[in-house]
Amino acid sequence: MKSENVDKFLRMYSKLLLILVVMSWLISYLGNGMMKVYSWISVIVVLPIIGFSSLIIIIVLLLRLRKYSKKYVRFLVLCVLLIVPFGGVLGVYPLEYPVDTSRTPLVIPSPFIEEVYYVPLDENRAHKLWPQERLAYDVLAAPYDHGAKMNAEYGIWEMPVYSPVVGEVVGVCSDQVDIMPLKEEFTSLAGNYVYIKVTETNSYLIFAHLKEDSIPVNVGDKVEPGQLLGKIGNSGTTSEPHLHLQHQRQNPNEISHPLLAEGLPLIIEGKVDVKNKLYE
Repeated sequence: MKSENVDKFLRMYSKLLLILVVMSWLISYLGNGMMKVYSWISVIVVLPIIGFSSLIIIIVLLLRLRKYSKKYVRFLVLCVLLIVPFGGVLGVYPLEYPVDTSRTPLVIPSPFIEEVYYVPLDENRAHKLWPQERLAYDVLAAPYDHGAKMNAEYGIWEMPVYSPVVGEVVGVCSDQVDIMPLKEEFTSLAGNYVYIKVTETNSYLIFAHLKEDSIPVNVGDKVEPGQLLGKIGNSGTTSEPHLHLQHQRQNPNEISHPLLAEGLPLIIEGKVDVKNKLYE
């Protein structure tokens, strides 16, 4: 490829990339709904892939052409800037999905009778990056996070979970084996779960990591507050027994990937102890 053709291509390609970057970041912070979700996934995953691929291509071209100038350096810098957000995905530095604070939260009572700890996932670097999990909770009970190797040594193991809402069961899985704590023998993401469509809001609650064969409800069942949904297990992608509790707009059965969902705010009524902090 001739040098002048390379220059022309880089000018056009650079403009296109700049437009994509600016639009993706603006929509991520100023947009709403799924457009905001798609834009954020573009910022942290799609654009870094494009940036890395473009970086390799331009390096190969420069080595072949043996011609260097400021415009090539600028393009190299642009490629690196595209890649930078992926460091948040790798956990190199914290990066947070910019939540839409205007959303009205769903307020529910605790789905437990016993004392538990609601840990907002926006306190966890691994979760605060993702749109569907940013406003979710991990629920634990003492003792927890103590390195025990048996599920029964965790306070929340086999604790009953009750429906906090009026709704319809739209998804159930109960045949996933409970793994041992601190193991990485994951067979699925959510493990055993119950999905409920909330009558009041037409949004969805996800109860994940339940115990194998502990779920008494079926798809199509109508549930009322206080109705048993199952028991806490250690199924799916999990390091210890706990409940993953998530509120989202999309039916989890109808999305192509769990990451492509709009997480919605969820408030647990009453005072909730969270790792020695008190949340109202």
